[in-house]
Amino acid sequence: MTGKEEKNKVKQRPLCGGGMEEGITTLPFLIKDKSTVARELIREGWNFLMIRQYRQGKLSLGTLAERLDLSLSETIDVLSDLGIQAPIEYEDYRFFRRICG
Repeated sequence: MTGKEEKNKVKQRPLCGGGMEEGITTLPFLIKDKSTVARELIREGWNFLMIRQYRQGKLSLGTLAERLDLSLSETIDVLSDLGIQAPIEYEDYRFFRRICG
């Protein structure tokens, strides 16, 4: 810290891409044309469906990551942002740490 009060940085929501500051949330699709909004809503609906199937045990974590077009770590971050725990055991963590360095 520099001794000066730092401004809150805007965090980007992982699924919709909207910004989020303390007390303020922006929705990026409010300022776009209809076809762009339609594509984004379809993508968000797909993401919601995939996450719901994961929660119901119909998809593995790896399959969810593939279908969301994210890496495993990004998928775990998305699940964490949504309050969903990923079933990662400590041994899995150690294995991946050993592989990834």
